[in-house]
Amino acid sequence: MIDGLVVSGMKTPLEETGEHGTRRQKGGVVRAKTPVRAYKELIASQEDWLVRRVLQYAKRYGYTRYSSTLLEAWRQSVVGLSAVLIQAAGDAVNHSGLNADADYTSDPVTAYGIEEARKHRSRGVALHQFLSLLKYYRQSYLDLIFKKFYKNSNFKLYYNFTIMVFDKIELGCSAEWTNSNFFSEIFDLQQRNKAVTEQKLIYLTIFESLKDPVIFADTNGHIRNMNRSACLYFTHYDTPGAIYYGQKEIDEVQQLFEPFLDIVANEADFPNCLLPTRTGQRRFHIKARRMIDTSERMAGVVLICTDITDYQQALHDAARADRAKSAFLATMSHELRTPAAGILGASDLLGHTGLTPGQRRYLDLIDASASTLLGVLNEVLDYSKFEEAGVVASMADFDLCTVIDEVVKIMRYQALRKGVVLNVGLPASIPRRLRGDADKVRHVLMNLIGNAVKFTEHGEIDLTVRRIRKQQSAPITLEFSIVDTGIGISPDLDGRLFEPFSQGDETISRRFGGTGLGLAICKRIVDALGGEIGARRREKSGSQFWFRLPFGAAKTGNPVRQVQAEMPVKPRSVLMVEDNEVNQIVGVGLLEHLGHNVRLAGDGQDALTMMREADFDVVLLDLHLPGMDGYSIARAIRMLDDPHKARTPLIALTADGNAKAKTESFAAGMDGFLMKPLRAEELNRILGNLGDCANFPQSGTLSTASGSSRKLLEPGILNDHVLELGEDMAAMIVAAFRTSAGEFEMEFRQALQAGDIARIVFNVHRLKGAAGNVGLVELTRLSNDLERDVPKMPADVLEKRADQLVHCLRESLTAIDQHCQGLKLA
Repeated sequence: MIDGLVVSGMKTPLEETGEHGTRRQKGGVVRAKTPVRAYKELIASQEDWLVRRVLQYAKRYGYTRYSSTLLEAWRQSVVGLSAVLIQAAGDAVNHSGLNADADYTSDPVTAYGIEEARKHRSRGVALHQFLSLLKYYRQSYLDLIFKKFYKNSNFKLYYNFTIMVFDKIELGCSAEWTNSNFFSEIFDLQQRNKAVTEQKLIYLTIFESLKDPVIFADTNGHIRNMNRSACLYFTHYDTPGAIYYGQKEIDEVQQLFEPFLDIVANEADFPNCLLPTRTGQRRFHIKARRMIDTSERMAGVVLICTDITDYQQALHDAARADRAKSAFLATMSHELRTPAAGILGASDLLGHTGLTPGQRRYLDLIDASASTLLGVLNEVLDYSKFEEAGVVASMADFDLCTVIDEVVKIMRYQALRKGVVLNVGLPASIPRRLRGDADKVRHVLMNLIGNAVKFTEHGEIDLTVRRIRKQQSAPITLEFSIVDTGIGISPDLDGRLFEPFSQGDETISRRFGGTGLGLAICKRIVDALGGEIGARRREKSGSQFWFRLPFGAAKTGNPVRQVQAEMPVKPRSVLMVEDNEVNQIVGVGLLEHLGHNVRLAGDGQDALTMMREADFDVVLLDLHLPGMDGYSIARAIRMLDDPHKARTPLIALTADGNAKAKTESFAAGMDGFLMKPLRAEELNRILGNLGDCANFPQSGTLSTASGSSRKLLEPGILNDHVLELGEDMAAMIVAAFRTSAGEFEMEFRQALQAGDIARIVFNVHRLKGAAGNVGLVELTRLSNDLERDVPKMPADVLEKRADQLVHCLRESLTAIDQHCQGLKLA
């Protein structure tokens, strides 16, 4: 009969092999894993499995109602039992059976059972509850042995040994419970209760001391406790423990937090909740968490409320300060760039007069200083713009050779003035026609080559472009490299070369000027376009800066370039609307030098008066003017009764070339956009493009009742939709506009008849957005004006403006249909 590890009074194989068994093989002796070692390794390695198994039994038979809610407590029980089993497996004294006359006080297994009995009895656990749960602990270990060793020759040995160890533990427990003294048990209970009370007070004090309001509710959503911080926010109770120790009225708090207590998942966040408190409305970030309860007995929800009112106010203040900064920069953009542009324009104008060599040197110094000043201003303002709005890429087809040629023409002159040669290497294998953001590429090249020119006193600068070989389906990746023979890169700048305001030591700024923002701007642009940028020191002298950018293949074919001799521009009659005296002198001087007839207006009223009195081929219109701004003047010109005057080409003049200014200029009815400082070649180019009839393209125009002709459709927007999204998607956009236009006319008429101003504004606003998306610029402008003016407009004027808008809508639908036929859109 097998009893534990004793078989007929003989030692078992577990005892005979001891800790280290051996087995012979050919070629020597190989140490084999003994039964003792295998048993120990199994028990030690399966801690997680045993914890899960015990919990399964405990939950199935209802023991979790009387046990700990935390997983770690169950783990500690398993760790203790495993330690006893591992020790018993290697301890010879435990290899005896359960002898009738044995003294178990010295047996470590029985001693473990006695100690566990004392702890559980002091907690009020009954003997039958303890022993019955212990049976399921034993069953979990037996399940493990069955799972791992069922087919092992030592299976029965391990199985019986485990039963014997648990029998000894039960023996110790029973002896302790039987021999317990009533008074000593009472004393033990008192000591235990004292310790539990102390522990409870510690955790209750921590709970009450938490700065954030914390609320606990049961599974039914009833609030059971809340800390002092929660009471201070949401009740009139001030003392710690007010809810825990007393029956307080919290119906209002219950009603306030009910929406946050009904959560399905284990956790939920409510990031911006406005709640009433004792001190007024406050904003909270509320985190709802289910109770961590392994036994599934103490379920409920804990709400942690973080007051974010001050944080939100700080964000609001920061946003307001940021808006103030943006407004300040916009003002500075105009106020600082305008005089700098005036200096450059005046020097350009002065350069066309007869100058002595000495005067020419002084003029070059003025021009260089003004160019440096304008460059510094542009860098600071560009960096601030990128900080505020980020870098926005504008993808379109472009000619790489043209972009490089434009940059090199500007930079080569500056380099030659210093005696530095600028070389360009562009292999024939590089695709000319690409799809990407040409303006951003030009910006980075200008900055990097400009730096090379600035820091190179003699030698040469090499710009090379090469293609990075990748898979056939990958984008076209080009690497642009600028190598110079200048002062090189200081080792102190390693790792921070592309950080803002990094220029090494003070001598760099004093000798060469600059803000230290140029490379930071380049990195922002390159990162936004999905590329990478870097620099390295050259061994002998100078440096190399490089950047790589991905490009798409151009969707349009190579344009046919018609090379023709440059023809002199026909003299034009020009109305220049400008309030700055310096810019007036520069503009009039350059235009007269080019052979044009110029009249000057200092504000909007003067401009409109002159327009009514005389005919002009073109109006150069500054956007920032006192009284009426440039946009308002443009709209007023477009509304003139004389059709010939109303369609006079309008060119915006500004020192602020951001996308918003361009968009608003075209929406106001302008035909072109010219950046300050004014240059003779730019003026010549834009005036030369007016054509003999002094008219811009006539396609997509609107003929009004007065006979004036205004641009109705900007075809480039629909063309871009076709290129970017495909013909099917572009056709869907147009179809959606036709549908919304039909709905608009019906809704608009009903709102007019009802005199519902809010409904009129709503419908006009919707029309404005839809029209802009398909390039209907005149309809967009009329919608914008009507949306703005409706609240203060007399009924008779509103009726006329409404008829004008509906008429424009119908004409716009005709124009867009004609353009779609040309694009072959369904």
